[in-house]
Amino acid sequence: MQRIFTLLIASFFFVKTTAQPDPRHIANGHEIHTSGYIDMPYIVTLGDGTWLCTFTTGKLEEGLDGQHIAASRSTDLGQTWSAPVAIEPAVGPAASWAMPYLTSYGRVYVFYNYNGDEVNDLKGEKIRNDILGWYCFKYSDDAGHTWSKRHRLPLRKTACDLANDWQGNVQIFWGIGKPITVGGAMMLGFTKLGKYMLDNGEGWFFRCANINSERNPDSLQWKLLPDGEHGLRNPEFGSVQEEHSLVPMNDGRLCCIFRTQTGYLAEAYSSNGGRTWSRPRTAYYVDGRPVKTSRACPKVWRCANGKYLLWFPQPQWRPLQQPQPRLAVRRRGSKR
Repeated sequence: MQRIFTLLIASFFFVKTTAQPDPRHIANGHEIHTSGYIDMPYIVTLGDGTWLCTFTTGKLEEGLDGQHIAASRSTDLGQTWSAPVAIEPAVGPAASWAMPYLTSYGRVYVFYNYNGDEVNDLKGEKIRNDILGWYCFKYSDDAGHTWSKRHRLPLRKTACDLANDWQGNVQIFWGIGKPITVGGAMMLGFTKLGKYMLDNGEGWFFRCANINSERNPDSLQWKLLPDGEHGLRNPEFGSVQEEHSLVPMNDGRLCCIFRTQTGYLAEAYSSNGGRTWSRPRTAYYVDGRPVKTSRACPKVWRCANGKYLLWFPQPQWRPLQQPQPRLAVRRRGSKR
């Protein structure tokens, strides 16, 4: 059965009045776009205060024909949104998992998966094609109204790729980690897979040292991290190690949070800009309890006050006895 998804935004502006609707409730959010499938709405705030949101969408369900990336704008703090502009068209190779980055001079880049070789089957069977192909980017110099031609990132083949179903001739990957600024450079995190589909995941990071100064996209300096042939993973956590979220620490280190199939979040740290990483470990609360979560992407941010915000899905509570009817907010489960 086809499902219709509506992309909503919750505005956290609290007003001291009992008549104000609770902004934490999804029903009180403001619609960005409605379609058969929508995912990964990421917002950057432009110099004039405009909010630019990029997202993945399609008329059918996730992973089916017509999946593409688009952008929408709001000039009133998310109350209303413009009609979406297609960054990649719905007709053509699948384009998915758009992540925007605002440069210091106002250009907006968007990074995404693009099935440029149109790989649609494996061993004669039709497969999902939205995590296959090329890592690409486009950019906008007019606040998201129009977008540049497509450029391809130099995603080098590593041991993970060479062991996959296509022996590296096709790469399997996607990212959910919104790019961050580290010492003037840009970094984004993503996941490579060593086997189709969703097996042998490991974390990788692109670093671009001159994206905030160099305006010629062909002269951008890209570095794939960590060094060597193997990405960020701990074999003890099993096959599922995915959806890496990156944040800069106040002490100069980098922290990466990601999902596993163990039932708990994993975390790792780098003290040299992502070239090498600590062995991933289970994330813990300050009181020593492990952070339990379902297999869904966590997100971590550094706030303007220097503190951190961690978002993660909580496993659904299932009581032993039938509960009395009550209001509930549906929690989002695993994306896949």
